Amino acid sequence: MKLQNYHISIVRGDSGTLTVRCKGPGGEARPFSEGECVRMAVKTDARQREPLLQKTETGFPEGAAVFSFAPEDTRALPFGNYRYDVRLTDREGNVFTIVPAGDFTVLEAIADA
Repeated sequence: MKLQNYHISIVRGDSGTLTVRCKGPGGEARPFSEGECVRMAVKTDARQREPLLQKTETGFPEGAAVFSFAPEDTRALPFGNYRYDVRLTDREGNVFTIVPAGDFTVLEAIADA
């Protein structure tokens, strides 16, 4: 799994992790805490109702959200480009997009398991 300038790429069927940290309005570190929820959604495009892949974290080691990807998460997805974003829901129910829409590419796997 690789992240570069909001572009994530993963070989279909691979395992991987993605760590997301947050900054406050002044650029200072803003750790996630108990009672918050960080959600990543992957869709074909923004108009799609239901995500093809969604990850949710509510536990935050060292104040970060760590999304773990298992082979079955991407194994059924066709090779190609998708869109994703990451949103934070705070304890009061406020929702903030903390990673704006970016590209999520599922790369071909030659030696599928």
